[in-house]
Amino acid sequence: MKKLWLALMLVVLFSSPIHAQDNHPCGNPGLDFQRLTTFFLVKFHADYRDLNKDGVIKWVAHHSFGDRGITIVRLFQSRLQSKVAVLHGRPMPGEDGIDKFCIVKINASYILTYKMKVIEEILNFQDKEI
Repeated sequence: MKKLWLALMLVVLFSSPIHAQDNHPCGNPGLDFQRLTTFFLVKFHADYRDLNKDGVIKWVAHHSFGDRGITIVRLFQSRLQSKVAVLHGRPMPGEDGIDKFCIVKINASYILTYKMKVIEEILNFQDKEI
């Protein structure tokens, strides 16, 4: 039953009519930042936190992602997973004039995973505001 539910959830999150894909600001609805956020919230009961501006700058600089337009970095943590999932996004103007975030693919993956200790080292968590 869980596999059926997961398959249904993936179909709902990552599929849509062909004409909607042509008009989606991310080029494909599957690259919509909010859709993947919803997936993590539902599937893994994850909590998430967005890095503040300084945290995003440190993260992007550490990984040399500066040329990809990343303006949001979201960290997902779940009791069901041992590592933290990291999602990167850039703004794309929506048809309604409101910016949406689109997933930025990094090293052939949409999600990177790290142990929390590594994230703390990268961001130098002495700065509690990150």
